Amino acid sequence: MALAFDSLATTTLQLVRPRIADNVFLANAAGFWFLANGRVKIEGGGTQIEEPLEYAKNDTARSYSGWGKLNVKATDEFTSAVYSWKQFAGSVSISGLEGEVKNSGAQAQFNLLRRKIVNLEMSLKEFFNEMLLGDAAAKAADDFLGLDNLVEDVASGAQGTVGGINRQLYPWWENQVDLAVPTASLTSRLRSFVNTCSKGIARPDLLLSTQALYEAYEDQNAGKQIIRDNKLLDVGFENLRFKGITWMWDELVLNNHLYVLNSDFINVTIHRNRNFAMTPFQKPIDQDGKIAQILTAGNMTLNNSRHQGVMTFI
Repeated sequence: MALAFDSLATTTLQLVRPRIADNVFLANAAGFWFLANGRVKIEGGGTQIEEPLEYAKNDTARSYSGWGKLNVKATDEFTSAVYSWKQFAGSVSISGLEGEVKNSGAQAQFNLLRRKIVNLEMSLKEFFNEMLLGDAAAKAADDFLGLDNLVEDVASGAQGTVGGINRQLYPWWENQVDLAVPTASLTSRLRSFVNTCSKGIARPDLLLSTQALYEAYEDQNAGKQIIRDNKLLDVGFENLRFKGITWMWDELVLNNHLYVLNSDFINVTIHRNRNFAMTPFQKPIDQDGKIAQILTAGNMTLNNSRHQGVMTFI
């Protein structure tokens, strides 16, 4: 391949990389919400991703009078959840036949690259969404953690280890869960569960469910005024508001699941050096073509489970 093609290909990928990085998040309800609310963090390194936790209150606070003794005992209110760096990548490959023979002109080469990049972008969007919302049992060990990993649909006392902390040994690290057979309407049951996931001013800000549950709520409230967020509608996300909380649906949310989330305590952490980083086009020694990768490293993390919950419906 001519140097002109190498230069064109590298420049094109450099220009579209920021767009790909943003569009991967903007392609699904959960990713959009995290990005729009500042929950996508860029970190510089470390052997693991650490999330500081406040797991106990400082119990030295007390009243006194005159020369009464103050409580000066040492306290230990903090620990950390730790998460491994995970990686994913996508490749753009151009064979010698495609890049040098069939598409020898500059415009033809640019059009070929554009088609390849659009295809990769669509694939990355789909893959990223599957990692965030897919069934934990079906995911690979190297995948980012997702909601099914962090907010478990398992009864209290039987939840597993998240962020290196065993929830069976440390119940304060469990998420809220409602697996009961519903004896009340969806609206009544959800109202109570939202309160369970709240404490003071810390309230859920996102409900994420299947399309069926979203529409069931609309059906139960047919004829009533349903408030929606017009800004989300403008960018293509169907939504409604429940007790002031944004409710969206996604086709990849597990069947009959409704997540009640406080995104203040959820992060998608991306490594600064692998923030959809582009490699140069390189030629394999035994093949006629060039290949470049877009590389990403990070993970989805949680630093407060108490304010996260999941409901299941039969």
